[in-house]
Amino acid sequence: MRVTVTGGLGFVGSFVAEELIRRGHMVTIIDRCEGNVVDELDGAMIHRQDVRRGHLHSPDVVVHCAAPVGAVALLTNQESITHEIVDVTNHVAKECAWTNTPLINVSSSEVYGFSGEYAETDDLRVPDKHSARLEYAVGKIAGEHLLHGFKDLRFTTVRPFNVTGPRQTSAKGFVLPTFAEQAQSGDPLTVFGDGTQRRAFTSVYDLAHVIADIVEDDDFARETYNVGCPENETSILELANRVVEATGSSSEIVLTDGKAIHGEAYEEAEGIVKVPNVGKLARAGIQPPNQTLDELIQLTIEDQKVVA
Repeated sequence: MRVTVTGGLGFVGSFVAEELIRRGHMVTIIDRCEGNVVDELDGAMIHRQDVRRGHLHSPDVVVHCAAPVGAVALLTNQESITHEIVDVTNHVAKECAWTNTPLINVSSSEVYGFSGEYAETDDLRVPDKHSARLEYAVGKIAGEHLLHGFKDLRFTTVRPFNVTGPRQTSAKGFVLPTFAEQAQSGDPLTVFGDGTQRRAFTSVYDLAHVIADIVEDDDFARETYNVGCPENETSILELANRVVEATGSSSEIVLTDGKAIHGEAYEEAEGIVKVPNVGKLARAGIQPPNQTLDELIQLTIEDQKVVA
């Protein structure tokens, strides 16, 4: 099939594009190259432009990955994040509706806005305050809802949970590459708060595999799926200890405040515990993510060695 991937040079998009190419599909990437993690991808046709400045190049399916990401990176775009996400998603949806092209919309687990285990039938909550992180969540919620406004649009929304792996950067505030970098440099591992926040980390390879399965098998019946690995649930403090152990580092682990490192505008996620229920994905006949946390830690450590 001909598949267009928006944001296809970014962290998630580049792995999705590679998986689709590996399966023999013809991939076109549209990326304005502001948050890209690679410059080229073998086998892909690349258009280096804002997706709103052109067309989608006649695909059979569109995978929409283009969006600002990263708790720290979001701080540089504060007060324009919601508009950016909604505007780009609206443009892509219009193009898909006009051409009767199915769409996979990559949303986020941030939309849930509370602490606990999340199922797709749960309410999406927006706390009564303002932050860059909440702008991102609101943008993703709005992006999901606006798709339903296109009566004939065929789409599937995926909500990834704490995706990590190679090519992810500490510069945007992602925790596992930050810990891997600190441990291998002999620096203290900085754990925000008391470290009891619990996350279920998901392999970017597994996410790409799920999205490729949906491209090939889904009927695009306006469904939403959590994509995560509940078996990888861990506290952030435990994650830091596992990284120290895996690297053999002598680095100490320190508890600190994220604001002290990234500034007053930095906020943690609303959910202290963020764990996906992936039963709906499994019932749809799609293999949920299963790469282990130890494997992800090792992959990230090796990737940080290459970066260094």
